[in-house]
Amino acid sequence: MQISIKNDYAVVVGFEVNKPEAYAYRTFFVGSYFARKMENMTLESDIDVGHTFFYITKNRKIKSFFSFGPKGKGLRRLYGDGNPNYKISENVKLFTIPLSQDEYNSLIEETEKMRESIIAAWAIKDTNYNLFINTTCTSIAKQVLNKVIPNKIPQKASCSILLKGTYLGDLINPYAWYDSFKSSQWAYTKKFVPANKNLWDQIMKSCEEGNFEIDEYSYKIE
Repeated sequence: MQISIKNDYAVVVGFEVNKPEAYAYRTFFVGSYFARKMENMTLESDIDVGHTFFYITKNRKIKSFFSFGPKGKGLRRLYGDGNPNYKISENVKLFTIPLSQDEYNSLIEETEKMRESIIAAWAIKDTNYNLFINTTCTSIAKQVLNKVIPNKIPQKASCSILLKGTYLGDLINPYAWYDSFKSSQWAYTKKFVPANKNLWDQIMKSCEEGNFEIDEYSYKIE
């Protein structure tokens, strides 16, 4: 008698978006001599920029983790080396998306490719984190997920970005993507995890060492 074992696969998308006053409907002006009035959702990057990450699970075990952010300090946080294990230290909101086995295998592969390319760039002094051209946490996370599950994730992820009142452009960012997730088909899976830097540090370390942690934090889809 052959027993069939059903495996469960998922990707969990996480957000650090803890200053709601940063993301609001505002009126602002673009240009100097012939200023153009604009009114729409904006993110005041002086207040907060937020953070996006994701991890992939099989049977509730966390098999791969991706948290892209700047590796350096000061100005190097805006333009410089990237880090696929960027620290997560604030309150977190999680959304769970179920995967098929094929999607799981492909997403594991694409995630590892991106992690390797980020680390490889250190050796050749290549810049792979750049706020000004929008290669940041959310844009890269969305890029990886779009390669495998473009029809499962919300596509709207950008809004106008202001820095000290100056319009930088309409860029992909955590607050705008989180806003889309809240009204997506995965809204019901939203879970809140209080700030716990040590927890996320341990999970990322365990993934690198192959000692996979049990995911006790995301929504369990039956």
